[in-house]
Amino acid sequence: MGAVVVILLVLLLIIAGAAVGVAIWMSQKASHAGAASGERAHLQVVFANGPVRAIALPRRGVVTIGRDAGCTLPVEHHLVSRRHARIMVESNAWLLEDTESANGTFLNGRSVMGARLKPGDMIEIGPARITLVVPAGFNPSQVVTQSRPMGKPGPSTGGAGGNTSHQLFGNYAVVRSLGEGGFGKIMLAQDQRDRRLVALKLLNTADDYLTQKFRQEGAIKLDHQHIARIYDAGEVNGRSYIAMEYVEGISLYKLLNGRPLPIETALIIAGQILLALEYAHRNKIIHRDIKPENIMLSVHHGVKIIDFGIAKVLSSVTRTRDGMVIGTPQYMSYEQAMGQPVTPASDIYATAIVIYEMLTANVPFSADQSIDIVRMHQSALPMPPGQLNANIPASIDEAIMRALEKEQNLRFQSAIEFATSLGCPLGKPLPPEIITEIARQTPPVINERSNASHLPTRAPSALPQMTGQGQAALRVQSGPRRGQVIAITGQTIIGRLEIDPSDGTISRQHFRLERQNGRYLIWDSSSHGTVVDGTRLRNGTSHPLKHGTQIQVGQTILIYEDQT
Repeated sequence: MGAVVVILLVLLLIIAGAAVGVAIWMSQKASHAGAASGERAHLQVVFANGPVRAIALPRRGVVTIGRDAGCTLPVEHHLVSRRHARIMVESNAWLLEDTESANGTFLNGRSVMGARLKPGDMIEIGPARITLVVPAGFNPSQVVTQSRPMGKPGPSTGGAGGNTSHQLFGNYAVVRSLGEGGFGKIMLAQDQRDRRLVALKLLNTADDYLTQKFRQEGAIKLDHQHIARIYDAGEVNGRSYIAMEYVEGISLYKLLNGRPLPIETALIIAGQILLALEYAHRNKIIHRDIKPENIMLSVHHGVKIIDFGIAKVLSSVTRTRDGMVIGTPQYMSYEQAMGQPVTPASDIYATAIVIYEMLTANVPFSADQSIDIVRMHQSALPMPPGQLNANIPASIDEAIMRALEKEQNLRFQSAIEFATSLGCPLGKPLPPEIITEIARQTPPVINERSNASHLPTRAPSALPQMTGQGQAALRVQSGPRRGQVIAITGQTIIGRLEIDPSDGTISRQHFRLERQNGRYLIWDSSSHGTVVDGTRLRNGTSHPLKHGTQIQVGQTILIYEDQT
């Protein structure tokens, strides 16, 4: 019996010892695994709002960075493309590649399309700051390399409608993009049934409220020579669209370019705007977002107001959580600023601001923050325009100030009454010199994708080239206006409408050019930055330009040309 007990005790000791040995072995293995993991190359990601992440560089595959949720490193920001960039191993080196992003990939402060990475390199993509961390002695050859060469990005995941520019949309052949916002996009298209050019508006959201308002806009039928007409509306594959009159011309904002107009010209334009509003108001339609960007100027038809009614939904507006819609702050009426119902007098107030700007190159209320402008509309009194431009007659000054009254019942009660008080020459066409300027600045209609038939085309060669010996200019190297030349005279402000109205990352006044001591300097005044010869220009600082300098703004490349 005693022998049996001894044997059992020995067996128990052996089993216990084995268990301890296994535990120690597993612990050591886990420790080695952790050390190996810690020694792997990885990306340290710091976001502007504080969060820090570590992304291990995998032994297989590619690290993708972008706004798409399927990316290895998703970065949700309006400056980040859906598939923005990627990092991979090739020839025993880590390689960074920009996959045709809209706003660029920056490596150590310089814009790059592709580059070899070294430890400590800083990559900037939108709000993300990404540092490559490579442990000492790490050899990228330990990782399986990829066979795809640089310069051939993977497929884009543009989402619904992402490839609209390459296909037919129902009965419409899309030619190019005209603009894009948070809720929708506008494409230049050709109706295949009658070969007519249209501005095709597409809704990008499934929001029930916005969809309902979009459909209501499609049902509006306004037929006036100074209002862009709606031809058609409906759905294609569940996506709502509106086909509107395409206005081949420029906006009033672009014509102004920070400068006042002659009084007679301003009154002619004001008269055409007010005639259109009088017609709309009689048909119980209120625009709600009258501003220079929504007033197009055509060589043949003069003023064409766009986004009638859709301004309630898709233009530059803010929709609050309770569904209230507020117009553009600089042109907002008192009642809009107060959150009260709008009336035709609201459009008259906004038109008075536009006329104020045409005559003085200023708006009545301006501030860095939108909320401050709203408060000014609520309580501040505007400076009479005559104090900014002594050439404005007293009668015009008084009419504008009356239209800017806070109380609606103190304003003009109709658009035609306002036009009469201003002394607008109703029915008079635009002056010849203005028509010439509109024609000069109007971008050509080019069948870039060869998917439209018998498309009226103005060849790029017909665009102005250098305007004479010693004339400086910017040549558009990429984007929808590729080949166009922007002449530079004296101090010139360049922005979204001059470069690419569809690119929301380009500010309205993105950069300024000014000639000093025989050469031009560039100043950045944008929200999202200007890149000069691959280096981001600091806001408020200047940089000298020389012939051939490359300027990147949003997704567009400009080349500075100077023959002096």
